[in-house]
Amino acid sequence: MTAVALSVPREHGFWTMLTAVVFAALARSRVSFEQLLAAAAVVTAAILLGGMFGRSIRRHGTLQLASAVTLALAGIPIELAGGNPPRSVALTALAWAVVFASSALAVRAAFARASRTRHSQAEFLQRGSEAIAFAASLFFLGVGAIAQATAALVAAAGCIGLGVTKPGVKQMKAVGLLLAGVAAIAAGALSFI
Repeated sequence: MTAVALSVPREHGFWTMLTAVVFAALARSRVSFEQLLAAAAVVTAAILLGGMFGRSIRRHGTLQLASAVTLALAGIPIELAGGNPPRSVALTALAWAVVFASSALAVRAAFARASRTRHSQAEFLQRGSEAIAFAASLFFLGVGAIAQATAALVAAAGCIGLGVTKPGVKQMKAVGLLLAGVAAIAAGALSFI
């Protein structure tokens, strides 16, 4: 049996997503000891799992998408410990999944633009990122979830911006900053029930 090397995730996106979800989850209710305990457990588990599987996740676009959606679920135990209504908690987790999945697809599109073998996938990934976020905003509006609709619309706007500018891998710092801004604005919107 081999020992698993423990490390801390190095990806800025990981820290941005985790911070945004935890911040919004704590802001959505009165902070209690139980909620802080849940937040500490979630953050610890995310860091440990991110550290263990980070190398594999970096190598596979599908795993990057799956990990982004998994981070979107991090707020669930924190919000439930804070006493938030389950419907609101579920809608917020879905909104985070939309924000992070659409962002991950936009990043994958940037990498595909630079690839000779996957260049043809770039447009599909880019349009998919935009469509998922925009369709989700309409869904959230339809069920009366204004904060969640706002977060999804912010993600759609960010993805459309990336679709217009078509950044490549040499502009990943700018892409990361834009997507961090999307996460921050979404966290602000989702801080309200």
